[in-house]
Amino acid sequence: MYSVTKDFLGKPAPPGYVAGLGRGATGFTTRSDIGPAREASAAADKLPARDKQPAEQDDPRFDDADNEVGLFRNAPYEADDEEADKIWTEIDTKMEQRHAARHEKQKTKGTDKPAIEEHFKDLKRQLQGLSEEDWDAIPDAAQLAETAC
Repeated sequence: MYSVTKDFLGKPAPPGYVAGLGRGATGFTTRSDIGPAREASAAADKLPARDKQPAEQDDPRFDDADNEVGLFRNAPYEADDEEADKIWTEIDTKMEQRHAARHEKQKTKGTDKPAIEEHFKDLKRQLQGLSEEDWDAIPDAAQLAETAC
Protein backbone atom coordinates (compact mmCIF):
# COMPACT_ATOMS: atom_id res chain seq x y z
CA MET A 1 0.00 0.00 0.00
CA TYR A 2 1.06 3.50 -0.48
CA SER A 3 -0.08 6.69 1.21
CA VAL A 4 -0.97 9.85 -0.59
CA THR A 5 0.38 13.05 0.90
CA LYS A 6 -1.84 16.02 0.26
CA ASP A 7 -0.06 18.86 -1.52
CA PHE A 8 -1.52 21.62 0.69
CA LEU A 9 -0.64 20.18 4.09
CA GLY A 10 2.82 21.69 4.37
CA LYS A 11 1.87 25.10 2.99
CA PRO A 12 0.47 28.16 4.78
CA ALA A 13 -3.18 29.05 4.20
CA PRO A 14 -3.88 31.74 1.61
CA PRO A 15 -4.57 35.25 2.93
CA GLY A 16 -8.21 35.70 3.94
CA TYR A 17 -8.87 31.96 4.03
CA VAL A 18 -11.67 30.87 6.37
CA ALA A 19 -11.83 27.16 7.06
CA GLY A 20 -15.20 25.71 6.11
CA LEU A 21 -16.38 28.78 4.21
CA GLY A 22 -17.37 26.63 1.25
CA ARG A 23 -19.71 24.66 3.53
CA GLY A 24 -21.43 27.82 4.75
CA ALA A 25 -19.25 28.56 7.76
CA THR A 26 -18.50 32.21 8.37
CA GLY A 27 -15.58 33.86 10.00
CA PHE A 28 -16.13 35.98 13.07
CA THR A 29 -14.08 38.23 15.28
CA THR A 30 -14.25 38.30 19.05
CA ARG A 31 -13.15 40.94 21.53
CA SER A 32 -10.11 38.85 22.40
CA ASP A 33 -9.00 38.99 18.75
CA ILE A 34 -9.16 42.78 18.69
CA GLY A 35 -8.02 43.66 22.20
CA PRO A 36 -9.45 46.16 24.66
CA ALA A 37 -11.73 48.87 23.31
CA ARG A 38 -9.44 51.57 24.63
CA GLU A 39 -6.44 51.67 26.81
CA ALA A 40 -6.49 53.73 29.97
CA SER A 41 -4.02 56.54 29.82
CA ALA A 42 -1.53 56.88 32.62
CA ALA A 43 -2.17 60.62 32.80
CA ALA A 44 -5.87 60.12 33.52
CA ASP A 45 -5.04 57.85 36.44
CA LYS A 46 -2.81 60.48 38.02
CA LEU A 47 -5.41 63.27 37.94
CA PRO A 48 -7.03 64.07 41.29
CA ALA A 49 -10.76 63.53 41.61
CA ARG A 50 -12.56 66.77 40.92
CA ASP A 51 -15.46 68.13 42.90
CA LYS A 52 -18.93 68.34 41.39
CA GLN A 53 -19.74 71.59 39.70
CA PRO A 54 -23.07 73.24 40.60
CA ALA A 55 -24.55 72.17 37.26
CA GLU A 56 -23.68 68.53 38.00
CA GLN A 57 -25.24 68.44 41.44
CA ASP A 58 -28.54 66.67 41.89
CA ASP A 59 -31.53 68.78 41.07
CA PRO A 60 -33.96 68.79 44.03
CA ARG A 61 -36.92 68.83 41.65
CA PHE A 62 -36.27 65.16 40.90
CA ASP A 63 -36.04 63.98 44.51
CA ASP A 64 -39.75 63.19 44.84
CA ALA A 65 -41.36 60.95 42.22
CA ASP A 66 -44.77 62.52 42.88
CA ASN A 67 -43.40 66.02 42.37
CA GLU A 68 -45.52 67.36 39.53
CA VAL A 69 -43.62 70.58 39.02
CA GLY A 70 -43.67 70.58 35.24
CA LEU A 71 -46.80 69.63 33.33
CA PHE A 72 -49.39 69.90 36.11
CA ARG A 73 -47.89 72.84 37.95
CA ASN A 74 -50.76 75.24 37.21
CA ALA A 75 -53.58 72.68 36.97
CA PRO A 76 -56.09 72.61 39.82
CA TYR A 77 -56.14 69.55 42.09
CA GLU A 78 -59.71 68.29 41.70
CA ALA A 79 -61.81 65.52 43.23
CA ASP A 80 -61.03 63.07 40.42
CA ASP A 81 -57.30 63.70 40.95
CA GLU A 82 -57.74 62.91 44.63
CA GLU A 83 -59.69 59.75 43.75
CA ALA A 84 -56.98 58.66 41.30
CA ASP A 85 -54.28 59.23 43.93
CA LYS A 86 -56.31 57.18 46.41
CA ILE A 87 -56.69 54.32 43.90
CA TRP A 88 -52.98 54.33 43.10
CA THR A 89 -52.13 54.33 46.80
CA GLU A 90 -54.37 51.28 47.28
CA ILE A 91 -52.72 49.56 44.32
CA ASP A 92 -49.27 50.27 45.75
CA THR A 93 -50.35 48.89 49.14
CA LYS A 94 -51.81 45.76 47.54
CA MET A 95 -48.64 45.19 45.49
CA GLU A 96 -46.45 45.60 48.58
CA GLN A 97 -48.60 43.07 50.46
CA ARG A 98 -48.41 40.64 47.55
CA HIS A 99 -44.65 41.06 47.35
CA ALA A 100 -44.29 40.55 51.11
CA ALA A 101 -46.48 37.42 51.00
CA ARG A 102 -44.52 36.02 48.06
CA HIS A 103 -41.25 36.79 49.81
CA GLU A 104 -42.42 35.09 53.00
CA LYS A 105 -43.63 32.06 51.03
CA GLN A 106 -40.26 31.84 49.28
CA LYS A 107 -38.43 32.02 52.63
CA THR A 108 -40.47 29.17 54.13
CA LYS A 109 -40.50 27.10 50.95
CA GLY A 110 -37.33 25.14 51.64
CA THR A 111 -37.92 24.51 55.33
CA ASP A 112 -40.35 21.62 54.86
CA LYS A 113 -37.82 19.59 52.83
CA PRO A 114 -34.48 18.68 54.35
CA ALA A 115 -31.32 19.46 52.42
CA ILE A 116 -29.69 16.67 50.41
CA GLU A 117 -26.86 16.52 52.95
CA GLU A 118 -29.36 15.55 55.63
CA HIS A 119 -30.43 12.46 53.66
CA PHE A 120 -26.90 11.05 53.67
CA LYS A 121 -25.74 12.17 57.11
CA ASP A 122 -26.17 8.71 58.71
CA LEU A 123 -24.45 7.00 55.77
CA LYS A 124 -21.49 9.36 56.10
CA ARG A 125 -21.18 8.42 59.76
CA GLN A 126 -21.11 4.74 58.79
CA LEU A 127 -18.30 5.42 56.32
CA GLN A 128 -16.09 6.60 59.18
CA GLY A 129 -16.06 3.06 60.56
CA LEU A 130 -14.80 1.41 57.35
CA SER A 131 -11.41 -0.24 57.50
CA GLU A 132 -8.69 0.27 54.92
CA GLU A 133 -9.42 -3.17 53.44
CA ASP A 134 -13.07 -2.22 52.99
CA TRP A 135 -12.03 0.95 51.15
CA ASP A 136 -9.70 -1.04 48.89
CA ALA A 137 -12.54 -3.47 48.10
CA ILE A 138 -14.65 -0.69 46.56
CA PRO A 139 -14.37 -1.08 42.75
CA ASP A 140 -13.20 1.81 40.57
CA ALA A 141 -15.76 3.48 38.34
CA ALA A 142 -13.62 2.60 35.31
CA GLN A 143 -13.83 -1.10 36.21
CA LEU A 144 -17.59 -0.88 36.56
CA ALA A 145 -17.87 0.84 33.19
CA GLU A 146 -15.80 -1.89 31.51
CA THR A 147 -17.96 -4.67 32.92
CA ALA A 148 -21.18 -2.87 31.97
CA CYS A 149 -20.24 -2.77 28.28
